[in-house]
Amino acid sequence: MEKRKKLRPSLDKLLDSKRFIMILAIAIAIVLWLIMSITVYPDVEKKIAGIPLTVSFDDSATGEDTLIAQNSDSFSITANISGARYVIGDYTSDDLVASVSTANVTKSGEYTLDVSVSSASGDSIDVLSVSPKTVTLSFDYTATKVIELTSDKVDTSSLTTADGYVKDVPVINPTTITIEGAKSIVDTISTVSVKVLDEAENLTEAFTTSNTEIILYDEDSNVVSKDDLEITPENISVSVNVTQKASVPITINFTNSQGEVQNDIIDATSIISTISPQAINVSTTADSDESTEQLVIELDLSLREAAPGKTVMIDKTAVKAALSAKGLTASDSDISDIYVTYKSDGFSSKEISLSESSIQLLNVPDDKEVSIVTETISNVVVYGPEDVIESLTSDDFVAVLDLSIAELSNDTFPVTVYCESYDTVWAYGDQTITLSITDKEEETTTTA
Repeated sequence: MEKRKKLRPSLDKLLDSKRFIMILAIAIAIVLWLIMSITVYPDVEKKIAGIPLTVSFDDSATGEDTLIAQNSDSFSITANISGARYVIGDYTSDDLVASVSTANVTKSGEYTLDVSVSSASGDSIDVLSVSPKTVTLSFDYTATKVIELTSDKVDTSSLTTADGYVKDVPVINPTTITIEGAKSIVDTISTVSVKVLDEAENLTEAFTTSNTEIILYDEDSNVVSKDDLEITPENISVSVNVTQKASVPITINFTNSQGEVQNDIIDATSIISTISPQAINVSTTADSDESTEQLVIELDLSLREAAPGKTVMIDKTAVKAALSAKGLTASDSDISDIYVTYKSDGFSSKEISLSESSIQLLNVPDDKEVSIVTETISNVVVYGPEDVIESLTSDDFVAVLDLSIAELSNDTFPVTVYCESYDTVWAYGDQTITLSITDKEEETTTTA
């Protein structure tokens, strides 16, 4: 009893509060408004614009080929709808679906179709009007094309290198793309290029990015729009290696009759007049084991083809191989045939003959019996400085054959003829000898 007496004064005090009365009145007004909206004015009308147009072929027969609408994205539908206030009060264009019936679309071409609008979630609504009521759509069969990407179609102009550095040919991944869309568009695509969108300056090391743009072209190099096409993948990875530029000199190695480099028998500088060009502009990575000052390009020539005043050519294929052996690269415009001209002034020639005693056989196999059949190597032309050639005789020359690199199944072998006393004298042409080669008989041991 005493507790009730305490509560009553508090309730009376609350009812006397102006603030409480105001809040209570607002709450009652809201409740009454909701009741009136639902019972007296249950339905409302609403105009919604920007409804995307959806084209589906679920209810149409298109045969084995698939048809697509090329220009459906260009239409924006507006609808006046009515429905319960609590249902459509918050409706936006995302809550409605605008569609067309494709039941009569059976082949490519233009069709004018009626537009219908419905609730995306299946709510009960009334569509009072639609604008536009019809749309004209262009339909075409789909097509798929796979196009190979090549490095020469990659635009890396947004990437620049520091002074003394150059960009190598870009590497792309993947190397093909798949394009799918309307046949009338896909069939026009002839080539594809890839453009690097990143910007970078003063590069001194490799750069990799997937921030790229795929650009499509027709056979007349006009850009083909990608708006109605599906391209897989959407981005291409491009890697660009950055290398140092260097002008590397060319040196000549001389090979003997067996194709082995043997610079110790001739001084190349004493017999070569000119090398043209004298150097090649190459690219080398910044972490190369050799500095650019130490690099040389070594090219091989056969000494037996050298003659005073003669010019020989080393084709660019051999030059590329020499660059590759050094881990170097060069642009095609920097690689050319190399021309080597031998000195002519102050040189003369002499014919000599070598006896069997002047023939040296190196690295004779232990399991073979080898004998020299050739008695004399005749008519050997040798070149050298005039004052040296005059003083030389046949006894100053040797003919050498290394059996460790010879094909022993033959009986005729090329030999290298040179002068042991002078590295400015050499033999011209091919010289050969005949050998008799047999297997050694195994020794047998007799025990008493």
